[in-house]
Amino acid sequence: MGHPVTYITLDDKELRLGERAQKLGLGLFGLGLVLVVVAALLGIFAYGEEGLVHFLRAYLINYAFALSLAVGALFFVLLHHLTRAGWSASMRRWAECLAMTIPLLALLAIPLIVAAWADALYPWTAQIPAEEKAYTLVAEKRPFLNLPFFTLRFIVYFVILGGLAWLMWRHSTRQDETGDLAESKRLGAISAPGMLVYALVVTVFSMDLLMTLEPDWFSTIWGVYFFAGAVLGFVAFMILSLAALHASGKLSSAITREHQHDLGKLMFAFVIFWAYIAFSQFMLQWYATIPEETIFYQRRASAHLEGDAQQWVTLSYILMAGHFFIPLFGILSRWVKLRKGLLCFWAAWLLVFHWIDLYWIVTPSVLYHHGYAATEGAYGTITAGIPFGYAPLDLLLFGGMAALLVGATLLIARRNRLVAIRDPRLQESLHFHQPF
Repeated sequence: MGHPVTYITLDDKELRLGERAQKLGLGLFGLGLVLVVVAALLGIFAYGEEGLVHFLRAYLINYAFALSLAVGALFFVLLHHLTRAGWSASMRRWAECLAMTIPLLALLAIPLIVAAWADALYPWTAQIPAEEKAYTLVAEKRPFLNLPFFTLRFIVYFVILGGLAWLMWRHSTRQDETGDLAESKRLGAISAPGMLVYALVVTVFSMDLLMTLEPDWFSTIWGVYFFAGAVLGFVAFMILSLAALHASGKLSSAITREHQHDLGKLMFAFVIFWAYIAFSQFMLQWYATIPEETIFYQRRASAHLEGDAQQWVTLSYILMAGHFFIPLFGILSRWVKLRKGLLCFWAAWLLVFHWIDLYWIVTPSVLYHHGYAATEGAYGTITAGIPFGYAPLDLLLFGGMAALLVGATLLIARRNRLVAIRDPRLQESLHFHQPF
């Protein structure tokens, strides 16, 4: 004979952000805009001719970082409804709010589109002679890699991803107002085709955003690689932001130790998944030794790199250790996942290495295609080391993008409760318990 289930009620005060959150959100949003503008002015006027290139490089890295967190949040929401998950019902609203920053990220993509039209960032935008052997592959990709189609694709990406985020958020908040159980069915019906469309869009979007920095390079699992880092980054951000909300007196009853433990397990799983995809991409291309596949690693991890360029080899090893081996053992224990302070440490650690991963992806490609290279044979190798002298641009834009993202999320979250209070699976989430 089963025990009666106690209905858990939540205090409305801990489910709503107050005036302080609105002021903080507006303050962060304003700070983010200021930091981005300061970085642009610094890049244009303080660093000479190379300043604009390094500003755009840093902007792309930090934009991709912010976009990955929002894209990871959208995946979490879609997966929640697709699987009809119960444990995550009490934390889903925060992910919905983060996903709703995608329209903002659409506006922040405009400088990248302008840079592409100005031939200031992506190497394929230049008029490259087709007879040059290293670029014959680029010439053959012109039906895809051309500026009008590139711009149109960006518009389509944001319409689809932003539309999915809005549908998830709108039906969820409408259920708070009406209590209509049919809203849950609608969300489940949208999430099934939505997940398929999401997979296609994120795959091609990641190729356009990052992979086309190496237009003569091929990888058939680039989309999965970006996706793995995006979800890992989102879960780490979720752990840190929920801990901050807890510290401010919000969600103290809705998000429990059990939820924290499961987020830790999810983060641990994606540490392994990211490493699996990263190794699969490297191993297959190393084994095949096809020039148009190996050039990506020749510019980052080749034993033939000399002088300052050896710094990229060192960074490759640091990335491998810091993004996989160290957190693998650091998060493995259940004891760590149950201690908020330790779990937040590892979440912050992985967010840092997620950023380093994007830095490792973007910077060598930009340096190579803007003249920091030796051109021996068909494919050259990078000769420049890590551009430490331009670190202020990286730091300013990291702070700017982070402030814009968090500020926008707070402003969106303040419009509704932090928990979907009429979700039919909410009580299952509130009673979620594991025998520790």
